[in-house]
Amino acid sequence: MKNIHRIVWLAVALLAGGTALAQEFPPDAGGGDSGTEDGGFDPGDADIEPFDELCPPGVVGCHTAEVDWLYRDAWFDDIMLDTGWVPPGSPIQLRFGLAIGGSTEVALGGTLVASWPPGIALSVPGRPGAGRLSINYGFEIIAQLRFDVEVAGVRYTWEGDIPIPFIPEDLRMAGDVVFDPFLLPGVEARPVSVEDATDRVRVFQYDALDTIIPLPGVGGGFVIAMQANLLASYLTQRIWINGAEPIEEEGGSTLLEPPIPEDPDETPGFGPSATVVLHPEGLLDYTGTIIVFPELYIEVAGTRFDFPLAEIPIDLVERDDFVNFDDLEVDIPLPEIDVQPARLNLGEAYVGDATAQPLVFVNNGEAPLRVVAETTDVPFTVVPAEVVVAPHRTTRVSVRFHPDVPGPEAVMFAFRTNDPDEPSVVVLLEGTGLERPVEPDAGPGDADVELDAEIVADAEPDGESDTPSRSTGCGCRVACSRGGRWLWLLDLLF
Repeated sequence: MKNIHRIVWLAVALLAGGTALAQEFPPDAGGGDSGTEDGGFDPGDADIEPFDELCPPGVVGCHTAEVDWLYRDAWFDDIMLDTGWVPPGSPIQLRFGLAIGGSTEVALGGTLVASWPPGIALSVPGRPGAGRLSINYGFEIIAQLRFDVEVAGVRYTWEGDIPIPFIPEDLRMAGDVVFDPFLLPGVEARPVSVEDATDRVRVFQYDALDTIIPLPGVGGGFVIAMQANLLASYLTQRIWINGAEPIEEEGGSTLLEPPIPEDPDETPGFGPSATVVLHPEGLLDYTGTIIVFPELYIEVAGTRFDFPLAEIPIDLVERDDFVNFDDLEVDIPLPEIDVQPARLNLGEAYVGDATAQPLVFVNNGEAPLRVVAETTDVPFTVVPAEVVVAPHRTTRVSVRFHPDVPGPEAVMFAFRTNDPDEPSVVVLLEGTGLERPVEPDAGPGDADVELDAEIVADAEPDGESDTPSRSTGCGCRVACSRGGRWLWLLDLLF
């Protein structure tokens, strides 16, 4: 890269030297534990913000973060001096300035989008207008005059450059262009370019006509003028991401692999957060040219006539430089689920009744955790069926066992989560259904006999009495020998 600076400044120096010869030229979580003391549930106090519009549809988790890079290749720091208009408020003012540059800059800006499942998918769409390519080589002198005066009732105003003898004003190639990043393959406007040229400078002049045609008032000769031109172009080849395949197409995505644990017995996973390291890589193309303009001129009676002969470009440099932007680290907060216990025995319950026990969801992650019960058509129910757990908090739900038939029950109950390491977790739920005991039944009896039914006494010897008597023993209308429905109760009472 240093060669480009030397070559460009060599061209500037050549023009400056020729001038002397010719005598012209960018969810708080909190800590602690939440939950009920009894076997009930706590829906939690967390919430999940709506996803950014850049997030893909149908994902259960998404995080976005703006990312910006600046690549600068400079021979020295740019110098910009400007006095402004002085003296302030005066009707006649002067302005002087000097700009000296020797640098190239490429700025890129986008948004990192991390979404899951499956795994953690990464994409880096560019932000509109967040790209910039600029060049600044050479020097430029600013000398200006302006006045605003009134003389004899007539107002005169003027503003313009002040010619400086023998010193060219603009020997600077500077410009910039704004674009939409990242200029990866698949974009039509690729590459993006910026171009600028110095003033045309007369570096050689030979008055030959006077010696050939010695006529008074007639002259002429041969002139060589030169101009420096610099064209810079940029395009991005790929976006490198540690732990994933690079993104090599505009609008493309890649899948981040979980880090491999040091302990081979541990299962690979992202844990409470994931760190993404990424940077763009591109090509910066320079084309530097000196353009030579040979001319003939004739002067007659003080009037000059120029006759251009040709325009001859001479390439000074044409090369591609690999641009490797600095690494950028982005932390992605993630939920991390832990279920306590993994096996829950709800004991015994009569058919038609229910029993309940608490189940605890722990979020050890840095982002809100969403848990949704998925298993249905089983004698177990989770209330509520969906909860959101704040980072570093716990939430209890109530697991209810309501058997339909007697006998043991065991179900692998599934929960859907937004934890990229465990998008689905299962808990073994167990319980035993009991058959409800049957009430004692003394016999078939008469179904229409009430507890306060009329008790009929034993008949008198003459058979004339129908009056009930509780002292005569079993004198009911329902025969004692039939074991009527209420006889056992009468035995208890008497």
